[in-house]
Amino acid sequence: MVEFGNAFIRIKKKMSEQVDILIATYQGGNYVEEQIESILLQTHFHVNLIIRDDGSTDETPSILMNLNQTYPNKITLLPSEKHLGIKGNFSTLMQHSRAPYLAFSDQDDKWLPHKIEESLDLIKSMERQYGSHLPLLVHTDLTLVDQNLKEMAPSFWRYENFNPDATGFNRLLVQNVVTGCTMLMNRCLADLAQPIPPEAVMHDWWVGLVASCFGHIQSLEKPTVLYRQHETNHTGAKGYSLWNLFGEEKNSSWLPQTFAQARDFLERYRHSLPQEIRDLIKDYLSIEQLPYLKQKQLIIKHHFFEQGFLRNLRSFLSKQ
Repeated sequence: MVEFGNAFIRIKKKMSEQVDILIATYQGGNYVEEQIESILLQTHFHVNLIIRDDGSTDETPSILMNLNQTYPNKITLLPSEKHLGIKGNFSTLMQHSRAPYLAFSDQDDKWLPHKIEESLDLIKSMERQYGSHLPLLVHTDLTLVDQNLKEMAPSFWRYENFNPDATGFNRLLVQNVVTGCTMLMNRCLADLAQPIPPEAVMHDWWVGLVASCFGHIQSLEKPTVLYRQHETNHTGAKGYSLWNLFGEEKNSSWLPQTFAQARDFLERYRHSLPQEIRDLIKDYLSIEQLPYLKQKQLIIKHHFFEQGFLRNLRSFLSKQ
């Protein structure tokens, strides 16, 4: 009887610590196997991988099928019936997850062995502080590496001049600092954030907004991912410099997307939002129509600031 009771306790603990790793793949044949192997080598054993390919024409589907056959109890492959894009792919993956905790994974990085264990320890600490009934999110730093995993910069946050704790709702409306491949979220956040709307700038940005508005975000001040930079990155590190911020790349092109994202956020959660958040979003949306000086006055009033002096200088020199 005692043995049965101990076995029940072990099963219950395992279920309470289950983490679903959501992997969206597309043309990822060069690196996806190494990425998945790094996840399977995590020190936290209670992980399931849910993978959906988005219609790759390279060797990605065959690699995934082989891995699924090798690790049938760890890997679930979802059908790939049509091309959904990265946001739609991750949204579909979220809808198939039932675990208490979820993490996003890119297809071309390499996870460090303690990534899930350390993030889970932090989010469980947050649950003891705030309760698991609130949306909770943990994110971490990354180490930048080249395509051969040679280190380029030890800290992504320092490389981009990011403050990882600048995650107030007013700041996340303007700029995302919560990198998707480092995130761990609880079930409450996953349920509230899905589905990811087409109007979201990116899936991680949307989830970060939901967590900031309705719950809590904390950062883990250490890299947990080798963030691979190569020629086919969907997103990647740009660097904090005059050339990158004022040179060839016109980074202000994403601003209309932040307004579309904010409009969708206001529409979806209108009846759940505190009045001050509704007013904040409306003021942010009004920036599109205001003359230059009134734009800047509103930005200063609500601290609609990006990260770093140079980014804000670029913003103030341009009309939104």
